[in-house]
Amino acid sequence: MKNVIRITMMLLLVPMVASAQWEFASVFPDSVANTNAHGLAVDNDGKVWIGAYYGRTIENTGSPNETRANVSVFNADGTEAEFSPVFASETGDSLLRFGPITGITTGADGNIYIATHGFRMTAAAEGSVIGGVWNQRRSFIHVIDPSDGSTVEVAEVTFARTETASHAPNRPAITEDGFVAVSFVFPASPIVILDPSDNWSELNRVTDSKLGFSRTLEVNNDGTIILNPQSEPYAEGDPAGHINVWQSESVFDEYTVGLPIAKGANPGAIARYPGSNIVYFSGAGVGNDPNAVEPWISSRYYAYSLESMSLLEDEDAHFDWNYGEAVTYQIPRSMAFSADGLSAYVGSFNNGPGSVQKFTRGETVSVERVSDIAEGFELEQNYPNPFNPTTTISFTIADAGMTTIRVYDMLGRVVSTLVNDNMPAGTHSVNFDAANLGSGVYLYELTSGNVRLTNKMTLVK
Repeated sequence: MKNVIRITMMLLLVPMVASAQWEFASVFPDSVANTNAHGLAVDNDGKVWIGAYYGRTIENTGSPNETRANVSVFNADGTEAEFSPVFASETGDSLLRFGPITGITTGADGNIYIATHGFRMTAAAEGSVIGGVWNQRRSFIHVIDPSDGSTVEVAEVTFARTETASHAPNRPAITEDGFVAVSFVFPASPIVILDPSDNWSELNRVTDSKLGFSRTLEVNNDGTIILNPQSEPYAEGDPAGHINVWQSESVFDEYTVGLPIAKGANPGAIARYPGSNIVYFSGAGVGNDPNAVEPWISSRYYAYSLESMSLLEDEDAHFDWNYGEAVTYQIPRSMAFSADGLSAYVGSFNNGPGSVQKFTRGETVSVERVSDIAEGFELEQNYPNPFNPTTTISFTIADAGMTTIRVYDMLGRVVSTLVNDNMPAGTHSVNFDAANLGSGVYLYELTSGNVRLTNKMTLVK
């Protein structure tokens, strides 16, 4: 009887690893504080950072209340973090007040990167903010410690500055090595890669002049692919909106642009799924057009593989904005995933509560269900865990035979095969080197005979 159960479990685990359906969880949070969401990020502790373009009214001590551009920070349960909102960076004895938030992302170092358009330098006194004049001709990337909202550093975005050009940077994209790709929203702006470790110097110039209006960038793990959503048609007669794909051998080499993807989708938000080369992008966004061109569906969030350069065939990988909650018309503007890949947050540029929605997907495997029936077999927790970039996996098999150990990302894609051989009975160990993978949660699976055991490990770079 045990052999029958083992075979059944082995067959059932394959689809569980490969797919888990996204489900609408809630408006997040149910508060006016998250209106006009112009940027989203989730830190490694699960806190959600929501950037408001038009600001939020703040109560001052010793001065009148005022509306400030800010980033509101919420714990995973929807309660607001003690240090929220974050509205300025500290520079000596002064505060560099945020201008409108134009993008937020989580860096490879775990810090939060906030792009702002304009600034206001003010003096800090007894908790209040006084004086200062707005300057709309300068832009910054603020690097913030997610544990308390304090300033790590501030970088001024100075490339391609002119007297007439817009100085609204788009959402930056960060490689696993910490390089930052950034551009400006309006057409004819360059796309550059900056090196924060070298005083934010320009490491490479992807292009001197991108083609169209865009609010965001995304990269694959090593930065050899840069995705630049555009609102303009690719060519005369094409539908509005596509994603330009820039590719290179490395972040140090010349980039070339090929044929676009997602023509007609008009995406307004894009984000990489943790621990994978999968990106998600929205249908119908930047141009505020509620009707995407077929086959794209307005306000659907699509999963796209940067390895096969195609949409994932599994329909459960995609999900739709919930029009039954709070707002009836969505302008996709931002999205982010929790580090474990089990929660997705999507933001809409709407002036009202409910502009951020949370979606969740279930755990893809259940280790306990298998281990109860696999007598004499054991798959131990990897050590160390979390790890960077190497770890050791120990396992025990009761019977000699063909044995495999494979590592999967959270979308069920095989990223490494560590063992694929006839093994004697007993305890064994194998090393796993994840130097070429991005931070995130991974599954590792032991298959031997009719037994299959699965466990999770976390890569933190």
